[in-house]
Amino acid sequence: VLSACGGGGGGDSTSPLPTPVPPPVAAGTVKGTAFAVDTAAPLANTKVSIGDVSTTTANDGTFTLNNVPAAERAVVKFEAADYAPAFSTVAVVDKQTSATQGLLSKVGATSTFAANTASTVTVPNSSAQVALSADSLVNAATGAVPSGAVTAKITPIDPASNPQSMPGDYTSLTSTSAVQSIESFGAVNVELKDAAGNKLNLAQGKSATIRIAVSSRTAAANNPATIPLYYFNETNGRWVQEGTATLSAGKQYYEGTVTHFSTWNCDRPIEETIFVTGCVVDLVNKTGITGAYVYSTGVDYSGSASTATDSLGNFRVAIKKNGVADIQAAAYQAGGGIFYTNIV
Repeated sequence: VLSACGGGGGGDSTSPLPTPVPPPVAAGTVKGTAFAVDTAAPLANTKVSIGDVSTTTANDGTFTLNNVPAAERAVVKFEAADYAPAFSTVAVVDKQTSATQGLLSKVGATSTFAANTASTVTVPNSSAQVALSADSLVNAATGAVPSGAVTAKITPIDPASNPQSMPGDYTSLTSTSAVQSIESFGAVNVELKDAAGNKLNLAQGKSATIRIAVSSRTAAANNPATIPLYYFNETNGRWVQEGTATLSAGKQYYEGTVTHFSTWNCDRPIEETIFVTGCVVDLVNKTGITGAYVYSTGVDYSGSASTATDSLGNFRVAIKKNGVADIQAAAYQAGGGIFYTNIV
């Protein structure tokens, strides 16, 4: 026989549970500079953002983004008036400062036309072009058919002059989600907005014809007759293959059909890459620099790759096998700002 045990005091002796304290969020700092591709001059008043964290560049083009969530690969977006948006990728390390840069290409042509009419916009002194059919556009967010005027901005991107001007880091994902390096033969950015500034895109079932001016550091004789088209995914900073383009008879441009707009790129996968390893060192303190932005730039091919140094300053960056590339580093030092240096 069991009897209940009780105390004589009565009442509820249960104590309230303490309020849980959430763990600290891993976050780092990203610093860098925005530059104009055409002049190499720093760009002031450029909006720089990683997700919901944003700021504006100072008069010297520099910026600081604080409390950026840590990530192995964060996408940095740069936006400035009269320039196409630019993108870089950077590793954000908890309680560390990482460096990056944005190179923005000046808009090549701006045209305004009625939303319900066909229009062809060509960039002066370039073969870059977009041809739109009538009633082919919708509001990108709502799908509503626009009325009134439409403004189109077309920007050729010239990787032959500066491969770093290309959004992202010349990588795509294969069908097995493996990272694939690519090299460019030219790209173009197309932005469409209605009179209220709302972003427009092609309606479902509609298409447009684009021409991408040939621009490559590869010898012209090696330009392929047909080439895959890739568009830039702003969320993950990768290029996505969709469709093909054909080289014109005069070999001045590639022409293809697209069903939506962003930055479109004529690319060829790099079948074989090799890796250059090294270390970025502070020569004053004789210590490795953590979070330095290291990037390779093709000399005889239009491609680039980037990485961040580890806690000891070590890096491993890709280049094309049998290709020639420059390798540079950008880093931030407390009290010293951003510095850029050639490595090899």
